[in-house]
Amino acid sequence: MSRPLAPNIMQYTTLEQRVLAFQRDPANDSFDAVLGDVVRYQQQFNPALARYWKGRGFDAFRDNPADVPAVPTDVFRHVRLASTEAGPTRVFRTSGTTSGARGEHWRLSLGAYVEGARDFFADMTGLTAGSCSFVKLVFDPDVVTDSSLSFMVQQLEQTFAIDRSSWLLHADGADIAGFDAALQQADRPVVVFGTAFGFAHLLDHWQPTGRLPAGSIVVETGGFKGKSREVPRDELYGWFETALGCAPERCLSEYSMSELSSQLYTRGIELGRPTALYRAPHWLRVRAVDPMSLQPLPAGETGLLRFDDLANTDSVAAIQTSDLGCVTPDGVTLYGRAPGATPRGCSLAVEEVIARRDAP
Repeated sequence: MSRPLAPNIMQYTTLEQRVLAFQRDPANDSFDAVLGDVVRYQQQFNPALARYWKGRGFDAFRDNPADVPAVPTDVFRHVRLASTEAGPTRVFRTSGTTSGARGEHWRLSLGAYVEGARDFFADMTGLTAGSCSFVKLVFDPDVVTDSSLSFMVQQLEQTFAIDRSSWLLHADGADIAGFDAALQQADRPVVVFGTAFGFAHLLDHWQPTGRLPAGSIVVETGGFKGKSREVPRDELYGWFETALGCAPERCLSEYSMSELSSQLYTRGIELGRPTALYRAPHWLRVRAVDPMSLQPLPAGETGLLRFDDLANTDSVAAIQTSDLGCVTPDGVTLYGRAPGATPRGCSLAVEEVIARRDAP
């Protein structure tokens, strides 16, 4: 039974302040203590999630928060997993799938998302407010209003850029003329933030006419998702150097998804290595788990990546993916999607959530 609320006081507001305090300074708190508050809130106010946890024998008021059952990303295509304490301020959707269903991530508040994205981007790039310009090979958030990537890039530009620029990615590819003009006009360090699909289109159709100013960086994100052709990583990052004048150590790769509020970044790319090492902020815990049992694996073993994201305050804190990876104290190595169908452990969890979706 939910505890009574004081009139006009939302519990998620207090919870988000707790998460924000930990994001700003983790010295006086612990990850699991904050996670405990988050999962207790979600058990109270996220009924579908609470039923799934109960079916798995987990009680947020009794059990170790580190043992909270994670929800596979596929579930977001079938069940709305959000706090019922208030209406959403934003709904992010995944890209289309072969089934036609799109996952939906409903959010009451985006405070921890936005502040965390800004702070970690600053940590990974060394940029300060108003220190650069942005060139965005990303969809316009006023057109694709449910894109978490477009929303995030918009927030980053508003913080770090001295001015505003056009959105240069469209359904048929990159705006070649707009990209060329942006480079010609650049008179300060530039952040070129784009999807792999957008960069691949440039590589195929743009004739380099200039190089980025000193101090610029390139951030590549997202996969190709059936678009165009895939470009080997070394080819793409080699092109960043030869065509844009941005050495691999000034290039970052970003990893996230609509179901998360936090991001991982590489800090420079070493060409010739088969994989890159991603780093996560201290409010995002990444673990590799066994594909069948979904139980955590020892450090250094390869499994499916699970994320405990404190910035998912009012939705689902523990997210299970079908992405293969290895986690060590140095960071996260990504190996791409698990081959074939949804791994059995994830498939069983999806079935459990859906089965309990409409339970009393």
